[in-house]
Amino acid sequence: IMVYPGEVIRLRLMSGEDRFRTIGGTARLIWNETRGLGASLAQRVPDILINFAVYETVKYWFVDEGFNDVIATMVGASAGAIASISAVFPLDIAKRRIGMSGQGKSGTVYTSVAHCLGTIWRQEGIRGWYAGATLEAARCVPQVVLMWLCIEQTQKLLGAVFHQ
Repeated sequence: IMVYPGEVIRLRLMSGEDRFRTIGGTARLIWNETRGLGASLAQRVPDILINFAVYETVKYWFVDEGFNDVIATMVGASAGAIASISAVFPLDIAKRRIGMSGQGKSGTVYTSVAHCLGTIWRQEGIRGWYAGATLEAARCVPQVVLMWLCIEQTQKLLGAVFHQ
């Protein structure tokens, strides 16, 4: 919820419309807007839950199979990122399009996440739901791997420091 306004500002600046030229000016124009907040929450919550559940399951399976902790963490993190992207990417598409609803060249206004996803499905099919998913995976997988490696190493370090 805290970062949502920044996401809306970023999307509006990317629209290329003349009225969205600066961060401050764009922020003033969208101050009272909440369009896309529901889509943002609908995307983020399952994304985090799926990522964590798959990460933990895969990581500990690899550990039980005798792989070292770093390899297990990297494989688990990669699997978690790919699973969450696969499951919730259509919601990410909806979040972005709802955030731009009524803006840009098309002027399409979406009334809900379901309306947005249904419209995309009818006009573009499954390709529309997953447009850009490969690039998203290329961006997110390394990020998630690094995040989990940092978390795991920080836990080990803090555990060693405070369990002495």
